[in-house]
Amino acid sequence: MFPWVLPRRPGGIAPAYRAATKILSEHAVSAGALATSSWRELWQHLMVSFIDGSIKTPSAGGTEDCGCTSEHVTYTAAWKEKVVSDAGEHYKTPGDLGATRRAHHDKPTISQLAIKGVLR
Repeated sequence: MFPWVLPRRPGGIAPAYRAATKILSEHAVSAGALATSSWRELWQHLMVSFIDGSIKTPSAGGTEDCGCTSEHVTYTAAWKEKVVSDAGEHYKTPGDLGATRRAHHDKPTISQLAIKGVLR
């Protein structure tokens, strides 16, 4: 017989096995709750600190609504050029691509008053 397998009694699972299962289950639930809480707290801190390209730090006489100071990130011209070159044609406008100016789509447009159900 393997030492980690508890023998079954005629009445069911051994009481020590039941107690061990209860202890492990409680530990798993509390560890999961602690991990979830910790990750949520980290996410909230990161979102508040670095949202919208600015770095916010808590400050007693802060200028922001949150009671903090905000330092905006600046990028060098070389960095901006690298982002644009790495993105390819993603940031180019239709004029940069040699396209002629046209509507957002190729469908013919109609007057809003010609739409059925629009009151005149």
